[in-house]
Amino acid sequence: MNIFFLNGIDAWKDFQKGVYEHIIENRFTNIAEIGGGANPLLALDFAAEQKLNYHIIDISEEELSKANAGYIKVISDLESKNLEIGFQYEFIFSQLTVEHIKDIETFYANIYKLLKAGGLAYFFFACRTTLPAISNYLLPEFISKKILVFIQPFRKDEKHGKFKAHYKWCFGPTKKNIKRFETVDLEIVSYIAYFGHSYYQRIPLLNFLEKFKTKILLKYPNPLFCSYSHVLLRKK
Repeated sequence: MNIFFLNGIDAWKDFQKGVYEHIIENRFTNIAEIGGGANPLLALDFAAEQKLNYHIIDISEEELSKANAGYIKVISDLESKNLEIGFQYEFIFSQLTVEHIKDIETFYANIYKLLKAGGLAYFFFACRTTLPAISNYLLPEFISKKILVFIQPFRKDEKHGKFKAHYKWCFGPTKKNIKRFETVDLEIVSYIAYFGHSYYQRIPLLNFLEKFKTKILLKYPNPLFCSYSHVLLRKK
């Protein structure tokens, strides 16, 4: 298992780059995005070029309806203990979806079932230990939503909805979190932890302090204070 500590400003582009690279380098063809909903990560042109059987899996039919009709859409609840597995994938990924899973043990058990032997699962999630995440978790939804719209005005768009977050297993590479993944027989290939975020760009003083904190944590990394994580898992 490889563990890395990086700057959170790069978390989004690193993940998107990583998804494309894993698909190309491993020549995956059967892949699934969990929680892609209205905003699938992969472009249809790329999927066609790589001849991908690319499924967008989401619990919400409404969210899936917002995505381009060219995508293959699958309505499924990965928190279901009686999930019917009709297809297996070589590669599964999700971007900022795991935070919203309440029954996390069942979720990862279903990910295990959905993966082919030796298949990879790649997850990008926000960590529970940042101030924005703590506020999002503790504050009533109507308050946290107003705060989110203030710091991210683009989320007024109907394709960027806000959903209840639970942050189960959403931590950096602590010993406890690493052991959690072992309980569902998923081997951790790499665990990339990110410090810092860009949520305070409209609040200069907080933004300055966040950048200063990030600089210190990158020099003296502590997995308890991660803002985001990327976890690459392999089915044993």
